[in-house]
Amino acid sequence: ILMKLETITQRRVEAFDRRLIFQEKYLDHEKNLVYRVSLAGREYILKAHPIIDGKTEYLNREIEALKRLGHEKEFPELFEVYREGDGRSGLLKQFMPGREASRKKWNSNWSKRLSLLIQKAHYYGVSDLDIESRNLILCPKRKTLSLPDLDYAVFEGDVEPKDFEILKAEDFTKAKDLFGERKNVA
Repeated sequence: ILMKLETITQRRVEAFDRRLIFQEKYLDHEKNLVYRVSLAGREYILKAHPIIDGKTEYLNREIEALKRLGHEKEFPELFEVYREGDGRSGLLKQFMPGREASRKKWNSNWSKRLSLLIQKAHYYGVSDLDIESRNLILCPKRKTLSLPDLDYAVFEGDVEPKDFEILKAEDFTKAKDLFGERKNVA
């Protein structure tokens, strides 16, 4: 049964790009396909919506955020955007190694890195309304903190956050309030 499931999953992955090789299911989500895949010896994340169901807005937000932030080491690089005629859409982004943030591993150094990461995103006009431990990846060996999941990103001059289905930062009333004065944080 496991082999049959892997074959079905590989077919789902190949429906987006025949060159991709399924490695593992990366995130258990009922409407999204989120898989760790490989291509030419490198690891990536394939995040996809198999059908148009009103959720592609979040995928589009992540694509825009990755275009703005992907050149920074704390955010994954966007490699491919898939738009299929049958309604499927998806993205292929850099795999960020490490582990999900946890209280056991968290310390003041990680808090400082998180603050700098948020400042850097704001500098590029991006704010993520879903910053929580499951969306932060710690890699103590490389001393990096990354934010690989940006599907709840809002952008400078964007809609009011209350228009989102899920709002993690209730104290903000307008997207422009998410962005402070721009300063060089690079």
